[in-house]
Amino acid sequence: KALLDMRQQYLESWQEVILIVEHDPKIGCRGVTLNRPAASRADQRLSTALAQALSADEIVKEQNLSNKKIIDASSFDSAFGQRIAAYVGCPDRSKVMNQKSQAMLIHGIADLENARELSPGLGIFRGGLTDAIQRVKNKQNDPFDFRFFLGSYEWGPGEIEKHIAHGVYKPVACSRAIALKQCIALPQPMWHEIADMLGGSIKEVSRLELMKRNDSSASS
Repeated sequence: KALLDMRQQYLESWQEVILIVEHDPKIGCRGVTLNRPAASRADQRLSTALAQALSADEIVKEQNLSNKKIIDASSFDSAFGQRIAAYVGCPDRSKVMNQKSQAMLIHGIADLENARELSPGLGIFRGGLTDAIQRVKNKQNDPFDFRFFLGSYEWGPGEIEKHIAHGVYKPVACSRAIALKQCIALPQPMWHEIADMLGGSIKEVSRLELMKRNDSSASS
């Protein structure tokens, strides 16, 4: 059973690229999947869901408490309805807590009001939705300068380290360019791009997977 469980973990996380957004040895960590796009346009239903979910994000909550504002779905839709980069932050629903009520905004804009850098000097930021909406409306920023994630992975203390030890995940240094890249019509899938950068055995696995994919396409 242990082998079957491990195999299932591999299948569930295969070729996912996860950005760790929180980490505390005593609490655990949280991450979002970068390469699972969900939508490039937002209807009223998605805008409403995102506005409500982003209100549940702890950073946005702090903004609402201090500024006495809430995120308005119609205002969100007017900025991001026609063009949005929305992603499934946690494709594996069995591992996410309160999936439907969680969302977060990730971007690379240092002076966005109320945004916080994930790690000093990283250049990747979280939050700042109110200012993001205003900037898009004023055409200061493009909607695709922002990435919205629905749901997130959450691991308890030592859990992600255990997965790494078992080979479910491979930790790599965070690349700002990769983390902020939109996974829409990429010439090379993000996982394979990172595998090529890493080299070694994982690059060989990537090459074999692409060969398999090409063979399947040709036969069909």
